[in-house]
Amino acid sequence: MLKKIICTHGGGRFGNQLINYIHLVALGLEYPSLKIEQWELNKYLAITDGKFIVTNGKLAKLNRVRPLPIVNNWTSVLISKINILISRAKITLYHFYFHLHPKSHSAIIGESGGNIGFLPGKHLRKITLDEIFLNSADEVVCLAGWEFRNWDLVNKWKNEITSHLKHILLKREESANIGKLGVHIRGNDFKTYQGGTLYLSNEEWHLAIKRFERQHNNEVKSQIYMSDENKDWKQFTKQYDNSTISIGSVGGEGDLFDAFADLLSCQWIITTGSTFALMASWIGDIETYSANDIIEKNKTHLVNNDDWSKHDYFKYNWI
Repeated sequence: MLKKIICTHGGGRFGNQLINYIHLVALGLEYPSLKIEQWELNKYLAITDGKFIVTNGKLAKLNRVRPLPIVNNWTSVLISKINILISRAKITLYHFYFHLHPKSHSAIIGESGGNIGFLPGKHLRKITLDEIFLNSADEVVCLAGWEFRNWDLVNKWKNEITSHLKHILLKREESANIGKLGVHIRGNDFKTYQGGTLYLSNEEWHLAIKRFERQHNNEVKSQIYMSDENKDWKQFTKQYDNSTISIGSVGGEGDLFDAFADLLSCQWIITTGSTFALMASWIGDIETYSANDIIEKNKTHLVNNDDWSKHDYFKYNWI
């Protein structure tokens, strides 16, 4: 029997929506009788035909949604808040409808359905998107939250999923650069997240980069930097030869897709656990290193993606 899953809200921004996407589409590839929607993804990647990210076992074509230019700060904030209110009202109404409908149900996974507040339905700590879940599900499942995971299924369909996303997200003129180091610096929002352990000072970043380059001898030919906060890049990079700043970094003329494509073009990535950087690494099979490990333990060792869900500084952004 054909079933439909509507993921109304998963919380988080681009990296989080991508991690939800890979789990949802892996389920749809495994069970072609499913139709799956993912509403929040539409802020970043729009479906070109229809509304399902996967249907009949086939992935829908996606196009990048470029952010609108900022008119002024006051107008942008107002428009953003209005859009959020409209979106949350729509989500609440959908969950209320499917909660009451006899052949459907509303499921809220994790905390409050992805930080959207109360949603009517069955509240669960976590679920696994598998055959057991499907057999117990009604014809329509209205899903909110993010702790619906099935890494075995995602790994099974990884080649299909990553090939699909690379075609959309990698700049056509670029391919992986041998000897290119990407450094993704999370900004102010990491000052309080996880007790601030993932927010590093410029001096700490310099130490991590220096130790990485020392261990890799002359392998690092170039570096590209990006951050979620404004930085004095001229001062930051003056000690590095052959360094560039991603135009997708905050303050640059590009957007998040430019930053993501730049990460996809690297041989190595240093991060503090950003889902944005981890998703780029997962899609591009790029060697990933923890800046926190390098600083605290003086360990410049590769962290395999099989270990991200257990890693001290990656796990909360990956599970």
